[in-house]
Amino acid sequence: MAQTENLANNFLDELFKGCFFKKEILEIVITHVKYNYIPNELQGYKKILKCFNNNYLKYKTSPTIGIVAQECNDEEVQKILDRIDKIKKLPSEQELLDSLTDYLKRVMFQELHIKLVDLYNSDKQEEAIKLQASESEKIVNFSVYEGTSYFEDVFEGFWERNEGRIFESQYNKKEQSRIPWGIDFLDALTHGGLSKEEGDTSLLITRSGTGKTKYLRWLGVSAARRGKKVLHIQGEGTKQTVLDGYDATWTAVLKNQFTDISAELENKLKKIIADIRKKNGGIKVVAYEQFETATMRDVRNNVLDYKKIYGVYPDEILLDYIGLFDPGDGKRYPSGFEGEKLRKEASARRFRNICNEFKIVGHTADQVDSISPQEYNNSSFVITRFNCALAKGLPESFSAVLTLNVTKEEYEKDQARLYVDKFRNWKGNYTFPICTNYDRDRFYDRARTLDLFAEVYNKQK
Repeated sequence: MAQTENLANNFLDELFKGCFFKKEILEIVITHVKYNYIPNELQGYKKILKCFNNNYLKYKTSPTIGIVAQECNDEEVQKILDRIDKIKKLPSEQELLDSLTDYLKRVMFQELHIKLVDLYNSDKQEEAIKLQASESEKIVNFSVYEGTSYFEDVFEGFWERNEGRIFESQYNKKEQSRIPWGIDFLDALTHGGLSKEEGDTSLLITRSGTGKTKYLRWLGVSAARRGKKVLHIQGEGTKQTVLDGYDATWTAVLKNQFTDISAELENKLKKIIADIRKKNGGIKVVAYEQFETATMRDVRNNVLDYKKIYGVYPDEILLDYIGLFDPGDGKRYPSGFEGEKLRKEASARRFRNICNEFKIVGHTADQVDSISPQEYNNSSFVITRFNCALAKGLPESFSAVLTLNVTKEEYEKDQARLYVDKFRNWKGNYTFPICTNYDRDRFYDRARTLDLFAEVYNKQK
């Protein structure tokens, strides 16, 4: 079979130099220049192209020569980078892209010719004629800007751009300690999430069975996929139950379908795991399987043990949930309503102190059972701390307090409303509708939320 022509190394030097200085050129190169276009004897260029792809996938920007030199610790790559660095004058951007366009059209024509010959020799002349007619028109009309963001839509691209802003803020020196929620409006309101340096903690208040555990797991998976280290501490239930729930959340596979995963999905999941590992993210689970045996002293010891084993403290602790953990302060709390209230408030204070001590973001939840069906089935009603006799004192210990509100009708539609009761450093008193996907153990259905409630989101930004 005939081979398509390869890119010359002197042209690659100029083209790759352009990639370092202009994002648009980089995007065109990673979209259209395939590895097999570069001769096998020029492996250094292939390695640089791979660095371009990886860097753009993560940061959506052009890397520096120094970053590529660091990531590609290879003698041939260093020689190429030295040559590129010494280029004093580049052709104009238009000249570079015109040359690349001509080359790509020739390659497309050669590849088409190979296909046509194969079809013709296989006695498929009619199919060959149709293929030539359709593909020839594509070659004639081909533009290197095809498949890139050269023509970028203002409205369609907003959420992707905003996610990029949030991601970049994590690498800004001032904001690098923030841990995102993985829920768009919360990340937007908090400028990228809660702060490790300040030991920020949050509390979600909701009715029993409406999604507090799914909420905490969603925060954990979202943080891990951004390269954060998460410690999930379960106050009751088996560790296997927790792991099953996490598996359903991060894979979006129905629990009864885990034994029937296709090869295609298996490859996709392996790539997700590899990406999380590459970013040094992860979730570790501790479960106290006997009811009411865990204390906040245990939580602190779990953090210390995590440091001993992994060399660092976790970035985020998830406590499921605060009402199941005893303060561990040796005090005897009175029985009944008042004692339970004091005990829970003491646990919240100790949780905050742990997060402050070790510079960790902490999330937990609590449930209320004193809301009548008439109230919670009213779509204009939201739970606040003042509706919850046992929760009135809890907000004092938290940087953020949210409530989850779900009517029967909303539950059937996989919808809910999050109410921001308190944000220590930001404005509160917001109510945001969201879509859920509890069938697949996902607290937040991002695509449906942004589709159904875009008007509400844009209005309240």
